[in-house]
Amino acid sequence: MKHIQILIISAFISISSFAQTNGIKFSSAVEYNNYIVDKQTDVANQILGFSSVKELDKKEEIIDATIPKLTQHIKDIQNMPAWKGNVEFRNNSATLFIFYKDIFSTSYKRIIEIQKDGVITDKEKTEIQKITTDINTREAKLDVAFSKAQHNFASQNNMTIQANPLQNKVNQHKKN
Repeated sequence: MKHIQILIISAFISISSFAQTNGIKFSSAVEYNNYIVDKQTDVANQILGFSSVKELDKKEEIIDATIPKLTQHIKDIQNMPAWKGNVEFRNNSATLFIFYKDIFSTSYKRIIEIQKDGVITDKEKTEIQKITTDINTREAKLDVAFSKAQHNFASQNNMTIQANPLQNKVNQHKKN
C-alpha cells in the first residue's frame, strides 16, 4: 500500500511539474534566452508591420492576429521553469509581453478608432500624442528592467549578449 501511495504522490508531482513548465525544457542558458528573444522578435515584427501599414483595415487584421499570439507567448513564458533559480529574466519578459498585449488590445485599437472617420480633430491629435507618449514612457521603463534582467542572466551564465539586427529598425521606428 505504501508503494501505491508513493507512486500516486510521485505521479502527482510529475504531472504538477509538467503542468507548471508546460513541458518546456531547456538544455542551456543560451537556448533559454533565445526562446524569449525569438518571441520578442515576433512581437517586434508585428509592431513594425502595424506601424508601416497605412490602411486601417489591415492594421485591424494585424491586431486581431497579434493578440492571440501574445496571449500564447505570455502563457509560454509564464510556464517556463526558472533557470538555475533565476526568475527575474522570465518574469520581466512576461511583464513586457503583457504590456505588448495591452497596447495592441487598447492603445492601438483606440488610435484606429480615432482615425476611422477620416477627420482627426485637434483634440483627437492630442489624444493620439498622449497615447503614444504613454506607450513610449511605459515601454522605456519595461525595456530597462528587461535589459537589466537579461544582462544579469547572461552574466550569471557566462554568456555574451549580441545585438539583435531588428533592434535598429525598432529604434528607428521610435524616432519617427
